[in-house]
Amino acid sequence: MIHKKTKPLMNKLRINRVMFERGLFSYLHTMIIAAYYSEKEKVELYVDWSDADNYLDKKMNLFDHFFEQPFGVKSIEGYEIVEDDCDWNRFWNKFWVPFHKSVISHSQTYITKPDERERFSKLVRKYVKIKPHFLAKVDNFYMKYLSKNTLAVHIRGLDMRTFFNPYRKLHKLTPPIWMFYRTINMKLKEGDYDTLFICSDDQELVDKFLQRYSKQNMKKRYGREIKVVVNPSFKAGSYEALHLSKRHKVSRLQLAEEVLIDCLLMSRCKYLINQWSNVPNFAAVFNPNLKFTNITNSGIYNFLYYIYYCPLAYFRLICGKPIFGLSVKLKKKSKNYEQLIKFIKKKNAQKTKKSN
Repeated sequence: MIHKKTKPLMNKLRINRVMFERGLFSYLHTMIIAAYYSEKEKVELYVDWSDADNYLDKKMNLFDHFFEQPFGVKSIEGYEIVEDDCDWNRFWNKFWVPFHKSVISHSQTYITKPDERERFSKLVRKYVKIKPHFLAKVDNFYMKYLSKNTLAVHIRGLDMRTFFNPYRKLHKLTPPIWMFYRTINMKLKEGDYDTLFICSDDQELVDKFLQRYSKQNMKKRYGREIKVVVNPSFKAGSYEALHLSKRHKVSRLQLAEEVLIDCLLMSRCKYLINQWSNVPNFAAVFNPNLKFTNITNSGIYNFLYYIYYCPLAYFRLICGKPIFGLSVKLKKKSKNYEQLIKFIKKKNAQKTKKSN
């Protein structure tokens, strides 16, 4: 069945696909670029995320589960397929690079520039049509737990907490937790916030926040009661990204639903404290009036990251030197952080045994 439109563009169609495993909002970013150029070229777009195996428990179109098709196309039947976005290198050269030269300057830092943020936000409002039952879930949670004076904190843990993660090539390391504490304390002292909303995928970090911002500590530090709410999503204790690891005993589709709801909840808060991640970035474009502090853009973080942590870790890793006090010579690459820790413990145990 072909979806009938009153004024169709043309009978030509581009198909936007998932090219490799990434996060939900990275997929969405790519779709927006495809939609932008499709409309510009007078070609309709059909989004097919059936290959998003990192989020799917069964064969289905992940995009249709969350969103309405941007051009209202329900089927590819009856259309002339002019392009199929299944080749990342071609998509990168034809669309991604030109888009980030003419529309927004960079896929991560565009929210720091008001004109680019507003420009991208208009495209999001135009092409991203979230299905009503997800918006209803957001409304229900917001009305029950949050308020108009909510301070949101997004901290991406797990794989972003270690240099040894192979998927972390394009992302900055999670800032030290004291940098979040410092920024939260400043905002709670200067503002009239009555709720602290913590969004994270890392159970260890969430536990630290709950311990520091307990009911007793809130009253003692700020002289008033401030409710602490944690995002209602699955959290792990490993150092693997949830959307890339298939060993967690939770539905992968559920993970995708939860991260979308988390993002929409953050977009409705009064202020956001975050780090470098697509999730809070989209919260800032869903709501272009949302004020935020990105800790990974701060001078202190950049000093620690570029001047100290990066050179030291990579230099010592390459040379087989001790890394942050861990006396170990790495002879092979570990697939994930947990394997690395086991390797380190084994080597340290051997060294201790020899010394005894």
